Amino acid sequence: MSYLRARGENGQRIIIFLFYAQRQEWKTRITLKPTIDLACGDYFGVIMPRPTGVIFTNQVGGHSCQHLKSEGLFIPLDDGVGRPTRHVFQQHFRGSWATLTEEDASVVDGALQKGNLGFICVDRTKLSDSVEAWVHIVLDLKAASGLSDFDLESNQGILTWQNSD
Repeated sequence: MSYLRARGENGQRIIIFLFYAQRQEWKTRITLKPTIDLACGDYFGVIMPRPTGVIFTNQVGGHSCQHLKSEGLFIPLDDGVGRPTRHVFQQHFRGSWATLTEEDASVVDGALQKGNLGFICVDRTKLSDSVEAWVHIVLDLKAASGLSDFDLESNQGILTWQNSD
């Protein structure tokens, strides 16, 4: 077994382990995908699912403490001074939560609109897959200034923030 050491943008250490198995004349190499745990910080952003080789995970679902994950690209969001959008989410999503309801989706959409993040809206076709702090969304790519740099292949993503429990 060998490993690679790298440093992320913020100086955090990333270690990628490489496992080798040898059998007769052939070798198999298995590379574990690095996993970034968003629960370790106060992150607020959108995961754009795509094959990047990086897995993002977060503790979500209120008191159910689910640890959902998705491979993709994480795009941090800024909701302004005092974090008003996140404050609305944390006040609304308290306690034990199951999947999102239409009312929950309306609260999320309303907070995003007020927080100048109106280019994001809840994907109501995926409410049964959405929980507190892990909400399937649709991006209006034309209205999303600055996202053209990311060469996004899809307008679907996952809005995530620090667990509200």
